[in-house]
Amino acid sequence: MVNVTDSRYSLIKTLKNSSFPVSGEDLAKKLNISRVGVWKIVQKLKDDGYAIESSRNGYRLKQNTDLPLPWEMENGLGDIIFLKQTDSTMNEAEKYSLHHNNGSSATVIAATQNRGKGIENSEWKSPEGGLYFTRIFRHQLHSSRIAAFTEASALSICEAVGRICGTECCMKWPNSIMIGDKKVGGILTSFRGELFHTSELHTGTGLYISTPDSELPEGISSIKSVTGKTISTKELMSEILLSLEQTEKTFIYTTDKQEN
Repeated sequence: MVNVTDSRYSLIKTLKNSSFPVSGEDLAKKLNISRVGVWKIVQKLKDDGYAIESSRNGYRLKQNTDLPLPWEMENGLGDIIFLKQTDSTMNEAEKYSLHHNNGSSATVIAATQNRGKGIENSEWKSPEGGLYFTRIFRHQLHSSRIAAFTEASALSICEAVGRICGTECCMKWPNSIMIGDKKVGGILTSFRGELFHTSELHTGTGLYISTPDSELPEGISSIKSVTGKTISTKELMSEILLSLEQTEKTFIYTTDKQEN
């Protein structure tokens, strides 16, 4: 869900919908801020990866960003939180859940992590050129279905990677995302709830998209290194979310049907 009060969203939407430069004065009136305020927002958007040209005629969008910002994700999968850097998206997901108990699912995405989590309390190295996110699934599941949900989510992510890359991607026990015989990512799941039922499942995923193999742990490669293809981080994230949506709908439907 896009926060429509975010001034960056409002400004970039205006530039996207215009074939001509938009003056700072017009933008200031539309956003109800000063022209200096407009300039500051433009600088933030440039930091977000947008190429914006400034001239005497105003501002013009020359190139879109490839960052998976909330307003760049074309789906209805609840809140999307994007952070350029964080300690761990799993930790951020926990914080989000504590302060946003509205019953809807959400996704926390980061460009880099400095304390990424792996299995058995290991560290997941998270340099630039990767995609790191935690999906918060809020629906009651019997504890016996946690493993099935985790496997189904992993399969959904692998299928999305495969579609975007045009190659087969699969899961290798216990948590490795594989293209051929090369590991390009991993998945971790945690849950909250009572003895027999969960109230939330958090699926954390790390994917190495374009990170040089020299910066990765031994035995792990990037998608670009394995496939020779340069793929869009934004497009991949969007495809993954759409794929996860189908999995979540299936589990919600089957769970509700069993209870009724």
